[in-house]
Amino acid sequence: MLNLENKCDIHFGFATIKEVPVFLTVFSSFIAGMLCAIPFIRSLKSRKKGGQQKDGRQGGNHDANNGNYGID
Repeated sequence: MLNLENKCDIHFGFATIKEVPVFLTVFSSFIAGMLCAIPFIRSLKSRKKGGQQKDGRQGGNHDANNGNYGID
């Protein structure tokens, strides 16, 4: 189920790790991808919080109720 018999070599350019189980390679790649995504997720959350005005409305030059979208 986890490909325990299948092994691979990992080359870093300056070092090589031999006979690493494939499931550890896939699992570590998944964890590394999640760690790399954290800064992007945090920047999206801070962008949403920072774009609001004092009265709670989103910033921008438009008023959808009056049909004024800030286009000159």
